[in-house]
Amino acid sequence: MEAEMMALAVMCVSSLTGLALQDLWGWGKKRFASLLGREGAAAEDELEGLRRELLDARRSGDEDAEAGVEEEWVRRFQELLERDPEAAARVRAVVGEVVERSPAPVAFANILHYVNNSAVLQAMNDYWSRCTAARSMTAMYLSGLPGVGKRTTARHWLQSHQGALPGDVLHADLGSDERGRPADLAAVLERWLDQLGVPREDRPADVEHKAGEVRRQLRHRPMVVLLENVTRLAQVRPLLPDSPQSVLLMTGQQAPAALESVLDFELVVVEPLKDEHALELLVKVSRSTEHPDRLRPVVQQLGGLPLAVRLIAGQLKSPVPGVLEDITVLLTDRRSRQELLTMDDAHDLPSALDATYDRLAAEAALLYRRLGILARVDFQIDTVFALTTDRQPTAIRRALHALISARLVEREGVDTYRLHPLVHDHAATVAERDEDDAERAVVRADRPVLPPYGRVR
Repeated sequence: MEAEMMALAVMCVSSLTGLALQDLWGWGKKRFASLLGREGAAAEDELEGLRRELLDARRSGDEDAEAGVEEEWVRRFQELLERDPEAAARVRAVVGEVVERSPAPVAFANILHYVNNSAVLQAMNDYWSRCTAARSMTAMYLSGLPGVGKRTTARHWLQSHQGALPGDVLHADLGSDERGRPADLAAVLERWLDQLGVPREDRPADVEHKAGEVRRQLRHRPMVVLLENVTRLAQVRPLLPDSPQSVLLMTGQQAPAALESVLDFELVVVEPLKDEHALELLVKVSRSTEHPDRLRPVVQQLGGLPLAVRLIAGQLKSPVPGVLEDITVLLTDRRSRQELLTMDDAHDLPSALDATYDRLAAEAALLYRRLGILARVDFQIDTVFALTTDRQPTAIRRALHALISARLVEREGVDTYRLHPLVHDHAATVAERDEDDAERAVVRADRPVLPPYGRVR
């Protein structure tokens, strides 16, 4: 619960500080003042002081001063949540309003503590340069497993090219909501038309004509379009710009199979961080003063996933002595490791993997579970066939291909494959949940062929 409150407090302060550079500050100041539960004028004056400190720190480039201000406000909101747990619902509501109202170019700015991925960023730069020279639209799809930083990488690239890219951004998160409902494309297009300044009386009613009006508006108006959590062509088709000056960035685990039929795009794979870069990120986010050697065992259990690193970094900020030792021990066990990475928030790692697993076809889901029953993360094609002797070879190959396409399985050699350690944790968890004891016993009894160099977990 303490970690949950910390994460919510951090999210709250991130939204608050993001407003400091926006025209929405006057509105946002009143909303956050209401959360503090004090007299309106006093709370608003205090928030004005926060804004001045942040702006001064950013103008001078003083990251330590900026981080100090943020940490102080995280502590205040954490204390508020501890005193009044029911305030959590109000905090989430205000944060949600900020996200909905924030104009995309500002909401994407000020990404702190981004590390490495230089090869990915260079590939994006090269493709953008080629498209610009050819006077064609730049379209890129950032692919990778959940938590690898696709969203942050896309936003970091946009932020680092603010002077050269079109100044406006149309954004849509196409992921399902907490109830599993798909994104409402009509609502997305309505919001875009509002952002483009189209009078309400001139807007069409149906999705097809709304999409046509957006394309008409963009035909001679350069724009950045950012589509996150793209899984199906039907989501993308109505939102595609029709302008050679536009830049289209998409993120997701795998590009829809038919996307190439309607769009020329570059597939950019975002890989997990190397241990040294994950350690750098952990130190920056947690602001830990521990010797790096004491943090390395933590990093080694996280497999270079930035989301996992950030979640653990938030917990390392606890002022309680011995937290690092506790976390180090908990990360060595699969169940406690999953608990550490699970927050009461849709953006935690197990939730993201759950959503991916739920989208798998039956054969792929079965293979995923059986791979989770194995005690190691790497395997050969012989292992796959030994695990699925009750299935046709064609179906087995199709299932393996589906797991690779979903970035749940990585191909390491001609005949060698691997699950990311945290993905293997998840596969083992769903196998315990969805397979009975008899099924698990059969898989273990088959003793599938394993490579001698596999890592035992």
